[in-house]
Amino acid sequence: MGTLYTIGCKNCLKKDDFNIIGTENEKNEKINGTFFNIIFGVTRILNSVKGLEEKFYKNPRPESFMEKYNFASPTKDETIDNIIVENIKNGFKITENLGYDIYYCEKCKKLKNHFFIQMEKDKQYYTVEYFCKKCNTVLGLVENYLYRKENNIYKFSTKRNYIYRIFLENDTIRILDINKKEYEIICDNCNKNNFTVLKGGIVD
Repeated sequence: MGTLYTIGCKNCLKKDDFNIIGTENEKNEKINGTFFNIIFGVTRILNSVKGLEEKFYKNPRPESFMEKYNFASPTKDETIDNIIVENIKNGFKITENLGYDIYYCEKCKKLKNHFFIQMEKDKQYYTVEYFCKKCNTVLGLVENYLYRKENNIYKFSTKRNYIYRIFLENDTIRILDINKKEYEIICDNCNKNNFTVLKGGIVD
């Protein structure tokens, strides 16, 4: 099970937009204001260690994985999938430390949602690295602190190589790094940094 959050601009998005976001109508309706549908965690058996092993380990592809094995890769990135397959050939194993997570582009000032995978061999680790498709900047991993009640928001988890932390303060999204430097998310419509969590739920 995973958690889905819709994060959007408070200035531009209206109540009626909430009923459109995440539905089939979204493709046909014009929504003014930037929003992000963000999944955290693992969804479906395919995106568990067992499910990934079934695809990556048993069928290491000589050509396109998606075409040959009809495999919807959670990374959605052929280059990363090729690296994973090469690592498997070299003895790496996928660890339990995996799942959808949030990434941030400092240049575009936007949130991204990607599938985190960690591999291990003899205490050597490989973690997937994603690039912004618009500016080609390396994306930084963001720790989800949206609804945690822990007071110390500056103590980052060491489970993953987090660079930023996202949290809510007075119903407004804030992003900080480990040095307490603050970063903005900019709306394409109003060019403002004023985002909140519009809605949340559970996804299979």
